[in-house]
Order: sequence, then structure tokens, then C-alpha cells
Amino acid sequence: MFEGYTHEARQALVMALEEARALRSSAIGTGHLLIGVIRSLPLLVPLRADDVRARLGTGDAGEEAGLPFTDAAKRALQDAPLEAQRLGHGRVTPAHLLLALAADPEAVELSSLDPARLRDEALRHLIHPPERFDLERALREGGPVPVWLGDRELPIGDLGHPRVDARLLLAILGKKGRSAELLRTHGLDEAVVRAALGGP
Repeated sequence: MFEGYTHEARQALVMALEEARALRSSAIGTGHLLIGVIRSLPLLVPLRADDVRARLGTGDAGEEAGLPFTDAAKRALQDAPLEAQRLGHGRVTPAHLLLALAADPEAVELSSLDPARLRDEALRHLIHPPERFDLERALREGGPVPVWLGDRELPIGDLGHPRVDARLLLAILGKKGRSAELLRTHGLDEAVVRAALGGP
């Protein structure tokens, strides 16, 4: 089922499973998928994962190795490739999964956002690559910053905690581009990142 999913989309599914286990749920639902999308691409949804967790609550199931998907989650996973196909995209990304989730009443309720807002956020991300976001503002405010490395979309994460994605930061700084220049302008160079990691 997941052959056409990008690495980031697959990671969102892994994170959804982690969330379902941590919340002691008996199955992976649309709320867990939503958290996976939020964690995979922090700038994609204007919502904190903790807010969705609070709305989901904690269940009483055991910590099983594998969990089934709910019917609603299965529909979202089946619809995501259709969303990608409709837009002429070859692979399914977390943004396509968000488009599918926007059609699910439960996911919309858990997000506290209306369906149109969810779709707009997903489409904005798909139409405007992360490099078109206001990177300088995000760096200045210390928020999550998405970048493109080759053909893979990878979020840097919270710049206040460089340990989260330090290898990615080092990869960006190793390239001569606008992103690396802005990182250095705001005090993030290779030495700073390696020091934060406790390395040489």
C-alpha cells in the first residue's frame, strides 16, 4: 500500500504508530496520523502535536508491537495517493496525507481547524516549496525551518535545539547556498552545531 509514499510520508506513519502506542490506543486513527504529519513537517499544520494528543486522550490498551488502522485511517491512506494523482504528483507526501485527512470529520475536529483551512495549508505547502517560505524570519524567531536537499524535503526542526537535526544542519552548511548563508548570518555555523552535539 505504501510503495508510492516518500520517505517523509513513511516517517509520518511510523510516528503515528509511536503516538498510538504512547497513548495506549487499540488502533492507529486519523488523530495519530495527523500528529505524524505535524511531527514530520512542523510548518505544514498551524497546530501543535500536544494539542491533538490532549484531544485524543489516553486509552487503556496494552503496548502491542503492531496496531491496526481504524477504518477512517485506512480511508485516508487510500485517498492520499488519489490526492497526489489528482494534482499530477508522482509520490505521496505528508501534505497529500493531510489533504486526505482534511476530508475526515474526526481529523478535522481533532485539529480544531476547519476543513478548508487544512486543505489550504496542504495545498500551500505543495504549491510553494519550503525554500519559498520566509526562511530569514523563521531563523530570526527560532522556529522550525523546512529546506530542500536534492529531491528530498527535510525539516530542520527547532533551531533552539540543534541536536534534533544537527546532521541536517551540517549538510546545509556544507553547501554553498542561500540557506547556508542565512544560517551563518544568524550565528549557526559548523563549529556551533558540532559544539552543541558535544563533538570536536
